[in-house]
Amino acid sequence: MTVNRTTLLDLPLPVTGTESGTWGDTTNNGLTQYMDIAVAGMTSLTSANFTTGALTLANTTGDSSATNIAASSAQYGAIKVSSLGVASTITAPSSNRRYVIINADATYNLTFKASGQIGVTVVPGEKALVAFNGTDYVKVGGAAGGSTTQVQYNNAGVFGGITNATTDGTTLSMTSPKVITSINDTNGNELIGVTATGSAVNEITVANAATGNAPTISATGGDTNIGITLTPKGTGRTTVTQLTTTSPRVLTAINDTNGNELIGITATASAVNEITVANAATTANPVISATGGDTNIGITLTPKGTGGVKTANCLAVGGATPSTSGAGITFPATQSASTNANTLDDYEEGTWTPAVTSSGGGSATTTYATGSYIKIGSMVQYNLFVKLGTFTGAFGTMRIDSFPFTVAYRSNYIDYPIGTQVIATSTRYAGNLVEGTVIYDTQIAVSSLVLGDEVRITGTYQASA
Repeated sequence: MTVNRTTLLDLPLPVTGTESGTWGDTTNNGLTQYMDIAVAGMTSLTSANFTTGALTLANTTGDSSATNIAASSAQYGAIKVSSLGVASTITAPSSNRRYVIINADATYNLTFKASGQIGVTVVPGEKALVAFNGTDYVKVGGAAGGSTTQVQYNNAGVFGGITNATTDGTTLSMTSPKVITSINDTNGNELIGVTATGSAVNEITVANAATGNAPTISATGGDTNIGITLTPKGTGRTTVTQLTTTSPRVLTAINDTNGNELIGITATASAVNEITVANAATTANPVISATGGDTNIGITLTPKGTGGVKTANCLAVGGATPSTSGAGITFPATQSASTNANTLDDYEEGTWTPAVTSSGGGSATTTYATGSYIKIGSMVQYNLFVKLGTFTGAFGTMRIDSFPFTVAYRSNYIDYPIGTQVIATSTRYAGNLVEGTVIYDTQIAVSSLVLGDEVRITGTYQASA
């Protein structure tokens, strides 16, 4: 009986003229069965097949009596390992062949190699096609490593899954990716530069937002108080549209859109008082107020050099509403009197209706009475014109009554106002009063007045306030 063997798989090559009567068994056991396991067979190995984590595959041969195929036969086309007790190694023959390796173990790596070589590593859950390259076994288009959806990488010649990088085929999701220098745009140009700081503990966190809310850029990290620094390059500036901030720290100035100083800022050590600016709704005025820790706080406007303070329209004092007509100072309708001798606390222009009375009582009527006045501080300048009617039960001297402001040091009437002129039927009277002393002519007796007499007065007096 003469049977030769193939070089790679040790398949039988019966010599012509031999194997009479046993040729069929030799072919079936030594050729057909081995072709079957080489093409479609898979041996399943566990820790029981390994000796201290090592197993050597060897070619077996079939003969007329048996196949002699074992779990460690090197002719199997596929090898599956599971239930390994330790990281294990399979050493295969150093000849031209290929294997499908399936590591079904959940924990341990499998190394597949040629004798005296380092081979390849098949990680738990990995499926790999390996082939002999003349020196050692290498992976040929290995199967994916890691778990489902993980992005693959070359792990020393083995596909490995990136734990923090997954994809559904459309979107790449990464957890804490390490960006070395920059993030680039679709044209490959630098979009965001990244600079690493040794032993960094603080960082920027960016959060998106739902409808109606704004995205957020926050300073986060290990420190308790962390600011955010925006640093332009060279003479460039930071431009922010619609900035909302709470208590920003402005070091020297607020600049305009051209970069020129608009509002200068000067810091005062241990300051407790400040200016508060409030905007206003329709028909109301914006407000600049003095606020702070002190109870009474003024506002100082200090022009530079010989410059002055300018207002385009009316300036209101004492809580008055500024007039919308012309330009000037608007005082409140009710005087806010000042005890300071150098303070002008009132100005008013108006008209009034004078009344005529007598020093001896009774009553008087007028057919026409009108008056006008200008009040500056406590001084009242007035004009009046009265056309006399009748006196009933009146006697003594004529008085002008009902002045618009109470006369200082006496009731609200004047006996002898400055510049009095009474035009009667045949006599003109004129009188002047200085501190109650008549210095021209006599008092005007009621009995000397008749219906139709006219009284015209221009005078000045001091009001009580």
